[in-house]
Order: sequence, then structure tokens, then C-alpha cells
Amino acid sequence: MAGLFAHLSLARVGRIANRLKARLLELMPGARCRRTEEMRRRKHGVELLDAFSCAHKLGPCRYSKVLVDGMWDNPNFWTRFAFMRAALALADSEMHGVLGPWNRERVSETMVALGVTPRHSLATNAADIRRHRDAAHQMAQTVTCADDAMKLQWPEGFPADVAYDGLLRRQRRGDVDPHDPRLAGHIAEALACLEQAASILDACTYDLVLLSHALNFDFAALAWCAHVRGIEVLVLYGDYGANRFLRIDAPDAIYDMANVPSREVFDRLDVDAQARMRHCGKEALAERLGGMALDIGAVRAFGQGRGAVDRERVVRELKLDPDKPIVCVYASNWFDFPHGAPMSHFRDFRDWIDATIVAAAANRDVNWLFRAHPCDEWYGGVKGPTLADLLAKCPADHITLVPPGWNGMDLMQAIDAGVTYFGTVAIELASIGKPALLADRGWYGQLSFACMATSREDYLSRLASLWWRGMDLEDAQDRAEQFAGWWFACPETDKLTMLRDDSQQEDIWRTLPDWLELAGDAPAQEIELMDRWVKSGHRHFHVFRWLAAQDVFKS
Repeated sequence: MAGLFAHLSLARVGRIANRLKARLLELMPGARCRRTEEMRRRKHGVELLDAFSCAHKLGPCRYSKVLVDGMWDNPNFWTRFAFMRAALALADSEMHGVLGPWNRERVSETMVALGVTPRHSLATNAADIRRHRDAAHQMAQTVTCADDAMKLQWPEGFPADVAYDGLLRRQRRGDVDPHDPRLAGHIAEALACLEQAASILDACTYDLVLLSHALNFDFAALAWCAHVRGIEVLVLYGDYGANRFLRIDAPDAIYDMANVPSREVFDRLDVDAQARMRHCGKEALAERLGGMALDIGAVRAFGQGRGAVDRERVVRELKLDPDKPIVCVYASNWFDFPHGAPMSHFRDFRDWIDATIVAAAANRDVNWLFRAHPCDEWYGGVKGPTLADLLAKCPADHITLVPPGWNGMDLMQAIDAGVTYFGTVAIELASIGKPALLADRGWYGQLSFACMATSREDYLSRLASLWWRGMDLEDAQDRAEQFAGWWFACPETDKLTMLRDDSQQEDIWRTLPDWLELAGDAPAQEIELMDRWVKSGHRHFHVFRWLAAQDVFKS
């Protein structure tokens, strides 16, 4: 046995051992009973969604052939699909499903129960991927550094930065590794996805595509290829319990997943409407920063250890100069699709952190803290250098890593300012009167509650100074609280339709029957709002929701 694993790294041997252990545990009687119960709950939940969708069908149907994503199997997605099925009367259309590599049998059964015929597969056949091996190998040979991977030319004019994010996801790194022996295989998978997406869409005259995401090789390939063919694309995404659907109405929409108002819309609300939004934002922030919010990010950032850290402890334990300001740099997860929002100043999060560490080392007038993203462990281990590894290569007594487990609210109160690429921490910092610096525009930089760098050079120049001096922190706080209403909250009338966090996965089926029963008329109102949104042509459903609640749109 030792000889069998002699050529493998210890980490890989450990992963193989864990998989074998998991499979053995699945064979235990208790595990089989749990799977049986999960299947029963799922079947019952799908039956309820089907009946609910049919009972609340609006009409008439405006689509003849619809392609439905089945590549991401999550109860919340099937709930969102059932609602949209009712809103657009899609039961009267011909619906075809596209399967991914996972849970194919289970997803097929769910689709059939919801009136969808499983018909297509995307990048699930190893032979299809191997067919692109030669082309992929030629492309991989041109990649001598991470920057080269951003210059690759893809079929269908597919955006290179979106493909780059897919490579990061597979390599689980902060930057693309040109020496990875599997790089050509990853490129071949992307080529296969694009070819298959184009083939699926060219084989049938679909007039609507419903997706769960518009990221990665698979989802983004369908979104992109459908859009360039003039097919309507709706992404049935959700976050913080709310439906945050996206319409792919232009090429840049693929970078615009966040349902965020434009600066014009944000500023044009009247005084009373702004006050209502701030009130909603304050409530949502109090819940979030108080450790009561249930989304995975809030749970890991604010849900533990409150009250154990203050400025005195930070200075003492991290051996900081008490007379200097403390600035914390909040890292993002390396491979969590950095180009899912507008990103132009840096190649990726690794490029940003590398440059930030160098700038921090040069500015000894500041105590610099670096905090890893609270969801790093949940996403899985990083391959390649971690944040701790990068800091270890630049030893300096004024730069240190924040210990894991420190409560996020405690830390924010202990520091003087924060730096992020475009994380939610800028909203949270500004809401408690602390200044935040953004490395790029991202998805909310235009709303002016944080200091936004206008270029790479401008960002690095600010790090060499006390950039927060002169900021109007009261105005920033007001704007952050107002934006928190838009972002974290829902109108009171829509709260009953809020879903559990997607990360709860199969357990959501357990609570679905009670959720449908207790929601009363709210789901029917949500369905009607979906119909109005589709007809409106607005890009973002959640923004449309808030505008409708503010009586900006009249029906």
C-alpha cells in the first residue's frame, strides 16, 4: 500500500483517505436512513413546488421553447425556478433541461416533476473534453505567467477574464499557475463548454434561457452564447435570502451580478424614501454586525467570539506601536470569481495583495493588519501561496496577520481604517463611522460611501499616505446605511418570501413545506412582481423590487 501511494504528495494522500472514509460512512445503516429521508423530503418538496407553480400561473405564456439550467442542484434554485415558471406561465411552453456533471439522476427526476425534459449535457463527457486536447495544449504553451492567461483568445468572443476566473477556480489559487500540468485540461474543459453551449443553442430555437449563475466555464458559456445569439437570458440568482435575478441584456451584464442601483437611481430618491432605506439598512446592519444574520459570510465574520477583542488587546498581542494608526486590509477569497464585478486596476486578488504588501512595507507610519477572508475554510483549502505565506516573505514589525477567530465587529471597532478590493466590509466599516478604501470600482464604488481609487497608481499612492484624512465620515455613514437597505434588506411586504441561505443545501427541503404555508399571499405577490420585472426590461430584479416599493414604478 505504501508503494502504491509513494508518488503522491501527503496532501493528496490525505484527500484520498478522506474520500474513502466518506464513502465507507455512506454505507453505514444510519447514513442510508438519512439519505432515504432526504430523498423523501426532496420528492415532497418538488411536488409542492410543482403544485404551487401551477396554481399561481400567470398568463398567457410568451415563450415557446425554454432552456433550463440543471447544473447547480439547490432547493432554493428550484424554488426560484418554480416561481418564475408561474410568473411566465412556462408550463405552457416546451422546456428542455441541461445537466452538468453532478447529481444527474436526481436533477433529472426534479426536472421531470417540474415539467422540464432533461435533454442536454454540458462538459460531462470526458471524450468531448479530450477532443479539444490539442488546441488546449497549444493555448497552454502560450501561458508563461498569469498575465498571459488573461490574453487567451476564446471561441465565441468569450471574455478572457471570465475564463481566467474559471481557471482560478479549478486551480484554487490566487493567480493562474502556468506550470500546472492540468492547465491544458482545464482549458480543454472551457473549450468543450463553449462548443457544447453553442451547439445546444444552435440545435433548438430557444427564446428564453434560465440559469442559476452566469459564472465559470459552464454557466457563463451558456449565458454568453445565448446573449450573442439574441436569446433572452435570466439568471435566477439569490443572496441574503432575497431573489436577485439578473437579465443578461448586454455584454457587460455578465460582470453585473450584484443587484445594485446606479448612482443616479441611488441619489434621486426623495428625502422620505432615503430615510426609509436608511432605517431598513440600520436594522439589517444591527442584525449582521450583532452576529444574528444567517448568511454564511456573516456567520463566519460576526457570529462568534464577540467582546473578546479591543484595541488594547490588538496592540498588545500583535506588538503594534500604540501611537500609530491601525489600518486593516481585508483580503478576498483568492478564487471566488474576482471578475464577477468590474475589476480593471489589478489582474486578480493575488496581484492586488502582492502590491498592497509592498506598499504597506514602505509606509511605516501605519500599523498594517491583513485579515484572511472568513469563508476561506468553507470554500476549501488554497493551493499555492496563502495570505500568511505572502506576509511571511515580507517580515516587518509594522505588518501582521489577524489571528483567525477574532470577531469582525470587534476588529472594526479597534482599527482606524480598512482597505478592501470590493468586499462588504466597506459597507460595514462606513456604517460605524470608519473610513474604507476601495482598490477598484467593483460593484458599489460609484455610491461614494467609501474612498475609491481611480487607478492602480492612485490606489498605491493612497496607501503611502493617511488617505482618510478629510473624509466626510458622517455623509459616508448615511450613504452606507442607505445602501445597506438596498443591499442587505427587503421591503417589509416581501420578507415572508426570503429563503434560507443557499449554503444550507439539502436541509432546505425540510423547512420548505412550512415556509410555503406560513408565507401566505407573499409568494403570489412575488410571482406577480417577477412578471412585472420581466416585462419592464430592467436589468436587476432586487433593484426593481425596491423601486417598486418606493413607488418609482407605477403599475
